[in-house]
Amino acid sequence: MDRASHFSMRPVESWLSLSLYRYGTYKHGLFKKLGIPGPTPLPFVGTAHHYRNPFGPVGFMKSALSLSEDEQWKRIRTLLSPTFTSGKLKEVKKKKREGFQLES
Repeated sequence: MDRASHFSMRPVESWLSLSLYRYGTYKHGLFKKLGIPGPTPLPFVGTAHHYRNPFGPVGFMKSALSLSEDEQWKRIRTLLSPTFTSGKLKEVKKKKREGFQLES
């Protein structure tokens, strides 16, 4: 490949890299615009890397039902069970069908 064709690819590569970066980060300024503090997100990954811990779940993830075990799982399940009874789920389905119109 001669030198001229080598340099002619640079603008295409630059444009492609810039386009991919913009696509991966175009929504990342939303919370900053709203004044919500937080970690700086990475392209395509966002802030998911801040919640990883090689020693297990951190913060709010410690009490996730899917990650809980034994007594903690039983306690969370006992608290959540009355929320998702068949009657309440049918009521939500009915409200959804009606378009969540407010009762006056």
